[in-house]
Amino acid sequence: PGEECDDANAINSDRCTNGCKVMCSSGEGKLGTHCYWQSTSTYAWSEGKTFCESIPGGHLVTITTQAEADFVFQHMTDATWIGYTDSVAEGTFAWVTGEPTDEAFASTMWANGEPNNAGGNEDCTEFRYSNEEWADAVCSKMRLIWCEVEPAGKQP
Repeated sequence: PGEECDDANAINSDRCTNGCKVMCSSGEGKLGTHCYWQSTSTYAWSEGKTFCESIPGGHLVTITTQAEADFVFQHMTDATWIGYTDSVAEGTFAWVTGEPTDEAFASTMWANGEPNNAGGNEDCTEFRYSNEEWADAVCSKMRLIWCEVEPAGKQP
């Protein structure tokens, strides 16, 4: 009880302290037991995904609750890529982590008329800073990225 992560080792990169608390790196924000980091450089979606996955426990941010959406938006400085894509099956969006999608929540995040697959090649999702909504976009667009890092051995 009260543990945020299981630190049964001495590996610093797992983000768990000896007291089993999540420790975010400098420049990262913390919400619950996850750490978040926004880039200052822009990336195409796939490059951003690769970058986030190069961080132990990292991936493009998966926004699954209103609290998480609010947290990310409050720290955004411009439009950013998130880890939501329909590149596998057009019209069927999925999180890069494979976690389940709350369709009711996701439907509240899309901008009016989105997702629309304009031009037939919008497979990636951007979180728009201008209106706090999502839109599907061409994956080669250059955008900031948000990485989400989950600690090793996170407790249920």
